[in-house]
Amino acid sequence: MDADTERLQALSSGWRVDHLSAEALLKAQQRVLAHLAGNSSLAESLAEIARFAEACIPGMFSSILYFDNRAGCLRRGGYGKLPDSFAAIVDGLVPGPASGSCGTCAYRAERVISEDVFADPLWAGFHDLCREYHIRSAWSTPLKSSRDGSLLGVFGMYHPEVRVPSAADLQLVDHFVHLAAIAAERYRDNCDRVYAAEHDLLTDLGNRRQLETYGPRLLEEYRAAKAPLSMVFVDLDNFKAFNDAFGHHAGDTLLKGVCDRVRTTLKEAKLQVRYGGDELVILLPVGLAEAETQIMAMQAVLREPLAVGETAPKITASCGIVQVDTSALDLDSCLAQADEGSRQAKALGGDRCVVLDEGQSAEVLRRRRMLRDLEQAINEGQVEPYFQPLVSLVTGEPQGFELLFRTSAPGLQEASVYDCIVMAEDSGLIHRLGLGVLRFAFEAQVKHREALAGLVLGVNVSVLQLVRRDFADAVASALEETGATAAGIYLEVTESQWLDTGGPARDTLARLKQMGFRLALDDFGTGYASLAYLQALPLDSIKIDRRFVSAIGDGGGRDASLCRALLAMGQATGLMVVAEGVETRAQAGALAALGFDRAQGFLWSEAMPLVDALEWLAKQRALSVN
Repeated sequence: MDADTERLQALSSGWRVDHLSAEALLKAQQRVLAHLAGNSSLAESLAEIARFAEACIPGMFSSILYFDNRAGCLRRGGYGKLPDSFAAIVDGLVPGPASGSCGTCAYRAERVISEDVFADPLWAGFHDLCREYHIRSAWSTPLKSSRDGSLLGVFGMYHPEVRVPSAADLQLVDHFVHLAAIAAERYRDNCDRVYAAEHDLLTDLGNRRQLETYGPRLLEEYRAAKAPLSMVFVDLDNFKAFNDAFGHHAGDTLLKGVCDRVRTTLKEAKLQVRYGGDELVILLPVGLAEAETQIMAMQAVLREPLAVGETAPKITASCGIVQVDTSALDLDSCLAQADEGSRQAKALGGDRCVVLDEGQSAEVLRRRRMLRDLEQAINEGQVEPYFQPLVSLVTGEPQGFELLFRTSAPGLQEASVYDCIVMAEDSGLIHRLGLGVLRFAFEAQVKHREALAGLVLGVNVSVLQLVRRDFADAVASALEETGATAAGIYLEVTESQWLDTGGPARDTLARLKQMGFRLALDDFGTGYASLAYLQALPLDSIKIDRRFVSAIGDGGGRDASLCRALLAMGQATGLMVVAEGVETRAQAGALAALGFDRAQGFLWSEAMPLVDALEWLAKQRALSVN
């Protein structure tokens, strides 16, 4: 026999009930305990307890309310004889010093007995309710947590006549309260677990899991209803700089304050989610115009100084807004569009909204599909680099090949090589893509060692690869696995604002140089610090960008002067100089007259598959022999 059953038997032995036997009471309690032990909802469990209580005390109406500690109000729980209309009226009751028996009980966290509700000032504002539901006296007892004593709810008992509870009544009430508290605490524990799983603990906004769980449902619901719904992607401006300058604790305080302002300003939002470190995603049940108005109001609130320790920064945000229309857009597609809007807003200086129109949204989706196709192409080995010859302007003989990105993936046939590389860099795929092309070069060098003897293979390396601490190790592993020779490979890096002459890219280049690779600076003359690169980086070659070459054969004096100057800089620093983009014999002749030795371009061949490159190489060698 369990403790609750023993307790009820002890109560029943000292309290006589003419209309209900002790056996019937025990069966009623067993039903209650079955609800508590099973998977019944809180409402079902509390309703069973309410009916049990009404069976024990004739003529009484029972009402059990649950205290929502986050909302700060009492919620409908379980009822016996009282109708749904009563439950709806008291749902949301805010505890106060004079808010009926239940509201006052929750406010005081102690039992409240109203012998006559019409004579008790606590019920002054509820007389119409009492008349409608025949309530003359009311007893209310708080439900408290067994762990910390916090308020879980209120057990209310109402009578149609003036009545004072007896000692036996109160003993029974305490028993009902005990059972109801078990149900309420179990429900709260479950709610806390769900809440913690779906909310960001710092800001109290939703987290990605909440967005992924409820976002698709909201999108489908609003599409089905043909009701407007807008998604907003919020990216705080300069938050990282503040975090770095003042520390993570100050950064957390600032972020929490910002999110409190967002929550208060956008009260009608269906979802407010912390998507990343300083990124928020918001779903507003309005069209684009109204969404923009609300977000601009939010931005105005954010600009007001927010006290964080001894500083009071003004926060701005870059926001992208897209309307979830009636087409079959999924959550990820909407996120991609709104994110693109926030990127555009930040590129324009930040602290603004960018609303994506239909054309812009279509472009985002197109690029998203391309990115998916690119990742699939990398995964399935559909990347096959093409080879473009490097030749001597003096002898016309092949000197090597540059490997250029190409793919056979059907979804990328309309995409430019430039777009694919940019997408790979933006998405982080560039490391896998670049290593794949490099390994292709290693394997080609080993497999066709005789045909490629004496030639170099040039492979483009992104600066984003160079700043990775594991890049040199990955290259070394691939070199060892394939048995290739580093000295036969040129690693070509393009001038970039990220090619820091004193940063991690320089350290990686130095290590690659020590491994035996030769290094080339691609598109020389178009970047950010050409002369500094020549001085600080361990280069072997520079490649003059095609823009300087394109008009040199047409008698353009300025282009010839620029090419001569670039050549002189390379030669003065002991570097081999290669001209790119040579398309006509006039250009080749002019470059040779200036003193250039090597070049590549369509004049000799477009980029081609390895098998075709080997055939081209054989023909060129045969011609030179003859």
